[in-house]
Amino acid sequence: MENTVKILICDESGDDRRALGRKLRELEHFETDEAENGEIALLKLQSAYYDVAIVDLWLSKIDGIGLIRNAIKSAYNNSAAYILTSPINK
Repeated sequence: MENTVKILICDESGDDRRALGRKLRELEHFETDEAENGEIALLKLQSAYYDVAIVDLWLSKIDGIGLIRNAIKSAYNNSAAYILTSPINK
């Protein structure tokens, strides 16, 4: 697909990952991939190109900030834009 934005969604909650991915794909021009923890997300960022990574702060194995730091330092960094998210309990 021409002008497709490739997004990696990094979140512990499978329901949240799938819901966000579904909504983005409905808008067209978005291709999504998922990672359920920081370690898997880092491996994906090192092995594939992503335009954007949406990263939950509270990931296991490597937290969101650690993931972003490691990805930026990595020789495989693909210059993805990072969006750091955190759930808010009301």
